Amino acid sequence: MDFREVRNDFDELKIYKEGAEVLNWDKPKLSEPPEKIIFVDGRQRHLLNYEGFPSKKILISQIVVGAIAYCCNELKLVEEPASYFIVARTPSVGELKISLRGEYPIVEVVDSGELSQVSSRIMAEKELELSRSLAEEGLGAVVKDGSLKPIFQLRIEPTFVQGSGPVGLVKSVQSVLDPDLEERILSDVEIGRRSKAFVARYSENDRRIDVVSSYVRMGKGSFVRLDAVFSRSVDIKDILELFDSLVSALSDMTIDVQYGRYPNDIPPVQGLEQILGAYLYDPLTVESLIHAEGGVL
Repeated sequence: MDFREVRNDFDELKIYKEGAEVLNWDKPKLSEPPEKIIFVDGRQRHLLNYEGFPSKKILISQIVVGAIAYCCNELKLVEEPASYFIVARTPSVGELKISLRGEYPIVEVVDSGELSQVSSRIMAEKELELSRSLAEEGLGAVVKDGSLKPIFQLRIEPTFVQGSGPVGLVKSVQSVLDPDLEERILSDVEIGRRSKAFVARYSENDRRIDVVSSYVRMGKGSFVRLDAVFSRSVDIKDILELFDSLVSALSDMTIDVQYGRYPNDIPPVQGLEQILGAYLYDPLTVESLIHAEGGVL
């Protein structure tokens, strides 16, 4: 098989929003930070790609998902990060069995769409599964790096767990701020404080999720967004209390300098990203481990 390295340059998935309602009764305030915050994140790498003619395609990727606990100014991995190799192929390839020498978990997916999005979809699923599991265990406030609402995740989520979440932390929001909301809720937000929360419904066809969000000003002109999915309106008060608690912690962690991705980057998340990156394989190593049977390439 003639594999070659591919670039990780796939388009971001679109998100569809149906209006938003500002919670004018919300009164943001700083409160005691959570005793423990558990950050969840994932990393991915597209490794090997084969494109036959006319529509025979195979893409092998790797995802790594893990969590790190921040408590008493110390960081500690919650458990060993989970690594998966994703073998995505188009239907025209036929029956194909790919294995890697050694005990490597492999997820095989047949997809007629853009194969480069398959690993991103699975990584989001694994991140959310881990986030929900940790929240249900009540080990601390669970913060998942990134949005809780990619378009392929639209569905009713389990009930928000009081004091645990999970909460999504979106670090790149400048390009997606709703102009109608920006003037109403961001103009008087001080650095290290959050805006009034707002509720939005995200939907596609018959799928939907309801999300409560709040922007946190990290620097003079930069914001992050906190998201939480809810299925009951009574959860909103608990969500806002956790937002207030998390903002107190984030303001202490923030490095307020305009350099690189600062001040929106959070040091514990950066540390987890670096750890997960160490688990990613390079294409040549994976190519040497591959064993394939069947299929038409």
